[in-house]
Amino acid sequence: MSKEQRAAVDQLARHPPLDLGGDVAAQRAVFARMIAGIPLAGDVVSTPGTLGGIPVVGVDVTGVASADVLFFAR
Repeated sequence: MSKEQRAAVDQLARHPPLDLGGDVAAQRAVFARMIAGIPLAGDVVSTPGTLGGIPVVGVDVTGVASADVLFFAR
């Protein structure tokens, strides 16, 4: 791990962006921004769609077959 990476981890540990005791709606917005900044791996394909009129995102990994389904509601 480089010095810059260690400094970044140290900064996150000392000043985390999520306040677990804070307002849930505000924390969801912070979490969404954090996750949006992480690029998907090259073998991950996401496909937007709908299921029963509800927006969904299908996520597939190239070369991996799975019958598992995970639902996350916000």
